[in-house]
Amino acid sequence: MLGFIPGFLPFRIGKIILVEWAIFFAIALWFIKNIWIRLFLLWCILRTMIGLNQFSLITLHTVVFIIVLFQILSDKLNKDRINTVLNIICGLAILQSIMVILQRFGIWFITYPKGINPETALNLFPRTLYPIYVFGYQFKAGLVGFLDNPNIASAFLAMCLPAFFRKKQMLFIPIIIIALFFVHCFGGIVTCILTSTIFLIMKFGRKGLLFLIPVFLIFAVYCATNENIPNILDLSNRKAVWTFHITKLITKRPIIGWGLGQEQFLAPIIRKEIKPADPRWLHSHNEPISLTTELGLIGLFFVCGYFITTFLKLKKNNLIITCGLIACLIASSSIFAMHSAIGLLLIFYMAMAEKGG
Repeated sequence: MLGFIPGFLPFRIGKIILVEWAIFFAIALWFIKNIWIRLFLLWCILRTMIGLNQFSLITLHTVVFIIVLFQILSDKLNKDRINTVLNIICGLAILQSIMVILQRFGIWFITYPKGINPETALNLFPRTLYPIYVFGYQFKAGLVGFLDNPNIASAFLAMCLPAFFRKKQMLFIPIIIIALFFVHCFGGIVTCILTSTIFLIMKFGRKGLLFLIPVFLIFAVYCATNENIPNILDLSNRKAVWTFHITKLITKRPIIGWGLGQEQFLAPIIRKEIKPADPRWLHSHNEPISLTTELGLIGLFFVCGYFITTFLKLKKNNLIITCGLIACLIASSSIFAMHSAIGLLLIFYMAMAEKGG
């Protein structure tokens, strides 16, 4: 075991790390019940042992904490508590929507947006920015609700949407749609449309096609009123980063990846390779690519195994939880949802899925 400890670490610190790994192994082998999650955690620990640095160790601690949270939630949830969790998700989404709508009309409170590069943003996404006054200063910012990034704000609303696929809660869906329109982020709108389409088809079969008419009308209105569509569909920045990850990183270590947390460690290389260099690209903005970059095809296999078996187990038992998982997966394909706080939504949906809805 001592052979895994890098030579630059003092022996005392090395012993502490060995103790941590032993605890993590014990958690994976005896505490985690789902076989796919257990294998995933074991692989995360082994991959960290293969190439240890501060990024991988910190990320491993985060992964262990999240998986333990998942298991605790899975053990504690029952039918009544699942309804309570879904109601809490609805409440947070409504609060987020109200804050977005107020921000659209210049009313900001509790949170303020992060600073952005106005030159880049104004060229690419002029309609997503609105004037805001803070302590007498005016600048342009995107609508974020209680979050700090328009893309994350939009994805959060889309990921919460399945919790509203219940009779009483459906009345609040228009508020979510209005907020999504105001945020003007394509990823959230697409996630909303695709998730709604899947729900209607699974719920009503062929009859669900009739309900798709208003869904696609909403999407058509969004496209017709959004002058940024050509820039959004171009995806030049994202395609450049995705191509770089696949051709320069994943293909070099396709099986075991570069290690947990290494994507940000490789960020300077990414910035240098992508022309023009853009300081935003700390990761690929695509969670499957990020996962494969860090944990290789082995890590991707365990994650795919979990979702496939979970979907087969759920089937039509609970479309809300199924659509919640689907919304999280769709949102993760264009932004860094799992690298932010909203990734906890996926953990709650996963925990509810363990109970079969």
